[in-house]
Amino acid sequence: MVANWNLCLQKASGEYVKILCADDILEPDCIEKCVKVFADNPTVTVVASARLLIDKDSNPIGSLAFSGKFQLMPGPSVIRKCFFAGNIIGEPTAILFRKKDCKRLFNANYKQLTDLEMWFYLLEQGDFAFLPGKLCKFRRHEKQTTLRNVTSLTFIDDEILLHDDYINKSYIGKTFINEQKWKFQLTYNIWYHKNYGLDKKTINAKIAEYYPLYLFYFLLFIRININRIKYINSLVKKAVHGQAKLL
Repeated sequence: MVANWNLCLQKASGEYVKILCADDILEPDCIEKCVKVFADNPTVTVVASARLLIDKDSNPIGSLAFSGKFQLMPGPSVIRKCFFAGNIIGEPTAILFRKKDCKRLFNANYKQLTDLEMWFYLLEQGDFAFLPGKLCKFRRHEKQTTLRNVTSLTFIDDEILLHDDYINKSYIGKTFINEQKWKFQLTYNIWYHKNYGLDKKTINAKIAEYYPLYLFYFLLFIRININRIKYINSLVKKAVHGQAKLL
């Protein structure tokens, strides 16, 4: 996949680059609206849009978005946000960037977070713009590369690589608190995928590899959220007895 993307970049001769994965769909006005953002905002290096999630038969199953409204933000602040929260910018189909801003290829050291690392590279050079309209359709199905990388937990190795490449950046900062935030998020990701259909052999091997980190931060996760859990349980009990409404 990465080699294919890099070949596309080398062959591209236009002003803008849009990587359209074979199983995704663009809305008719997607390119027009994204290009207009670049025309109106010369400092922008990445334009992203919301996307409609569809299944293998093109049926809507949800949506993903960076925000519920138009956003124009400094690139480094978006990198910092994604460093701790993951790729909330979007997949390649949802992104448009200028060829001139991409002075290098996708980093082949990454297997799952290749796109996010490229967005980081581009956002170090300029601003980020987000369009709330669903300008593309992102397909989810059992045979896609993303799902294989998740089930094999390849993303964990990429998370650690991304951490090492960016933690010392001035707009993130290698502080004690930031290290704990990042480790907490990594542990949450392991926990999340452990509970959503991975085979035991694969997940147990990864957890054994990161066991001290997993155990400590998972317990920290439970402790931090215990008051929230108690509060939600109290609302549920009240709702059952007609004393409160759950929004």
